[in-house]
Amino acid sequence: MKVLELIANQLRQLGADGLCNDECGCGLGDLAPCKDWIGDCVPAIAVKAWHEEGGCETGYVPLIGGIGNDTA
Repeated sequence: MKVLELIANQLRQLGADGLCNDECGCGLGDLAPCKDWIGDCVPAIAVKAWHEEGGCETGYVPLIGGIGNDTA
C-alpha cells in the first residue's frame, strides 16, 4: 500500500472528502494531484460553490476538529 492510499483510508475514517490548505483542495479520488508538499494540508469536506463565470464547482474546506485544526 502506498502512502497516499494510507492517507486516503485515514481521511475516510475521519469522514473527510479530501485535503485542503490555504491555497487549494483536492478530493479522495485525486489526492495530492499537485505532487507538492502536503504537510500543510488538513482533512477537508467537499462543498459546492457558485462562481458567476464558471457555474457550480466543488471546493474543499477544513473538517471541523480534523487533524491540525484549532478547535478552541
